[in-house]
Formats: sequence, C-alpha cells, structure tokens
Amino acid sequence: GVHGCLMERFQCQSNINTAVETVAGNSLFHIIVEDDTIATRLTQLLTQEKSGRATFIPLNRLAVENVRYPTEFGKDVMPLIKRLKFDPKFEPAIHQVFGRAVICRSVELAAEVSKATDQVSCVTLAGEQVERRGALRGGYVDARKSRLEAMREHAAMAKKVEQIQQEVAAIQTGLADVSQEITEATSELSQLR
Repeated sequence: GVHGCLMERFQCQSNINTAVETVAGNSLFHIIVEDDTIATRLTQLLTQEKSGRATFIPLNRLAVENVRYPTEFGKDVMPLIKRLKFDPKFEPAIHQVFGRAVICRSVELAAEVSKATDQVSCVTLAGEQVERRGALRGGYVDARKSRLEAMREHAAMAKKVEQIQQEVAAIQTGLADVSQEITEATSELSQLR
C-alpha cells in the first residue's frame, strides 16, 4: 500500500523541471499510500521508532476537482498537469499538488492571469510564481540543482548498479564452474601420477 514519493510517480520534460519544483515544493517528497489506515500505521511506526516525520498522501481521501482553467490567453497559458505523465491510479495525488497550477509564458502574463481568475496559481518556466491570492515569488534558480533531475540520475544509476550486479553474479557463476573444472582436472592429474 506504499507507492513511494510523489516525485517518483510522474514524469515530465526537463524544460519544465523548475516550474514543477516551484509548484510542488516539498510535496515532491510526500509519500503516496493506498489509504489513511496505512498512513496512520506508518505515522505510529515513525513515532514508535523515533525515526522522524513524513507526510503521507492517502489516495482514498482524495478526489479530483474539476478546475476551470483560463482559456482566453490561448497557448501562452497551459495547465501544468497536462504536461505531466503519470499512472491514472495516482491522478488524485498528482491533481492535489499540480491541479490548480498553470504555466505562463512570462511573469507579466502570470500576473494578468492571476488577476483574471482566482481558480489557479501561475508559474513560469523560470520558476516565478504568482499565487491565487496574489503573492509573487521569484528569483534565480540554478537548474543544475534540480531535484527531479537528481532523482532521474539516481534511478538511472540504480538501474546500472543492478545491471552490474547481475553481470557480477554471472561472472561469479562462471568462476565457480571454472574452479570446479580445475578441481576435477587436478583430481584427474593426481590419479594419473
């Protein structure tokens, strides 16, 4: 019933990493679980083991809201959730975090969209964010320190490690076979003497 971190349950193109990370914030690390019973048990276990804190997203407690996205701005404004790929099973969790966000071409357009509707928060590809209630966040974001990119690299390295471990196991099996052949040959040699 534990499905892993939110960031492991969707894919997106690298060019929107900053926008996705800005909208999600620490929610990227929230753990998706099947239901609130599992979340409760895990919370109790964390308390019992004094292992820290975690935020759980129980799928059974979520419903996908119907959000009215602004359409009068054309292709310059796009719902962020439409740029994510994910298993439909996780749609409630993905929608909870990204469902009310749109990507805007510029921060000026984001401010305009924000004034026109209180349904959505706006974010640019550079990570400037204009929230539904009017707050504006922005500044320099080092794209080389992307958490999503780091997660992708980690997954690729884990896959390589698994592949190398399989190769090592095959080599060890071959080595054992050769060792057995040497033992048999040594035995035959000693019998011939």
